[in-house]
Amino acid sequence: MNTLTFLVTLRDETGCCPFNNRQGLATNSDLRRWINEGSITFNGERLQWNDEVQFPLTDLVFFPKSAKKRITLGCGT
Repeated sequence: MNTLTFLVTLRDETGCCPFNNRQGLATNSDLRRWINEGSITFNGERLQWNDEVQFPLTDLVFFPKSAKKRITLGCGT
């Protein structure tokens, strides 16, 4: 499963995704842009939108360089 598909599925099934600067959850375009800009890391790695997610996924971090906006989802043990 590629990174964009994974995040879209995560957003749609759980609502677990940051809000964009407008009202509502991030759009597919927002997610793609954030991935390509390095604003989302998977297991500590920056991926592109079409890269495959390597499971098991131990952590998923949105906005890792921002102290105020950082969101960390711990997925592993």
